[in-house]
Amino acid sequence: MQRCQQLAKQVDEAEVQCLALTQQLEAARASYSDKHSASRHTLSSPDLGIESDTGRGGGDERSRLNQEKWQLKQKPAESQRIMERCLEALNKKNRDWLRVQASMEKQLLRTEEVLLEASHNLKLVRKMP
Repeated sequence: MQRCQQLAKQVDEAEVQCLALTQQLEAARASYSDKHSASRHTLSSPDLGIESDTGRGGGDERSRLNQEKWQLKQKPAESQRIMERCLEALNKKNRDWLRVQASMEKQLLRTEEVLLEASHNLKLVRKMP
């Protein structure tokens, strides 16, 4: 019984971790989306009617933007790996829980059989003169 409680607690903790990771993944995706759409802004000059594109900087800025873009692309992949590990852990805990539950059911059925047999034997003993 204590093992069941431990497994139930571990499953609950794993579910909480998965929920937190899901929220982090969604935040990372939103951040990536925001930064990706904000990476190229167009500013207009009202006095000259000229538009300048701030997304096209010098070589250093372009390199920095490419590096930042690469890092942002890595975050969802990393989050995906974390989620997969979390899912594997949850599946393992669920399998463990099912094994323990099946074992408990088997033990309860055996206990019921023993009690029924004992009850039957007691009735036989009471009927004896």
